Amino acid sequence: MLRGATFDGVSRGGNYGCIAIMNSAKLFASHVAVIHNGICYGTGGSIVNSGYAQIDHLLVDGGDAEIWNTNEMSITDSTIRNLVPNRASGAAVNNFDLAPLKARLSMTRTTTENNNEMNGAFENFGEAHLRDVTIRNNAGSLNVYQQIPGGAGGIDNGGVLTATSIRVVGNTFDAGNGGPEAGGILNRVGASFALTDSSVVDNTNPGFGDPRSAANDCRGRITSFGTNTIGDPNHCELVAG
Repeated sequence: MLRGATFDGVSRGGNYGCIAIMNSAKLFASHVAVIHNGICYGTGGSIVNSGYAQIDHLLVDGGDAEIWNTNEMSITDSTIRNLVPNRASGAAVNNFDLAPLKARLSMTRTTTENNNEMNGAFENFGEAHLRDVTIRNNAGSLNVYQQIPGGAGGIDNGGVLTATSIRVVGNTFDAGNGGPEAGGILNRVGASFALTDSSVVDNTNPGFGDPRSAANDCRGRITSFGTNTIGDPNHCELVAG
């Protein structure tokens, strides 16, 4: 059990982050802060998990300090903010299947804001469940090392995602790297996205030049449950659940 710890001024490079949970290892953490001044970097700069991680009241603030999960992780009552990229940066929070592992991530009552990571706020290429999550004022940009073109400032989903009572507000994506883009939510072809009682507004996708081609708030097929507010639905296919 890790409780009440602050990691500040840690020097760490490479792909294993300041906190690494590997293979069959387990981490239970509460009230932990990872505060950066651009010195803890690499893939999974703050936390990389290929085991089991259960975390609440986490603060990740500053630096190239994204979170990477390839196995089982839950994040509750937490904040991820003010992240900046290096040249091979991912999103602020990344959930990826990495064979033979199947990535499963849940985020509850968590805010991801004011990040400037190359792939935006949240990437899911596994299975993810979001509840009462706020994703706001994040910006994605061109990643020259990106293996999957396109992306979103808010949520880029290429897997299975359910989202309930989330707010995706004021995000932007302006990469122009030849793949599908959206300012707020991108649901890629063949992926599954279920959205319930949520708000997706005031996101922008300026990279296309022609406003008619820009997917500001969303792009792709989204299954809609309850009452959802989509500011600009022109490039989404909303299907009643």
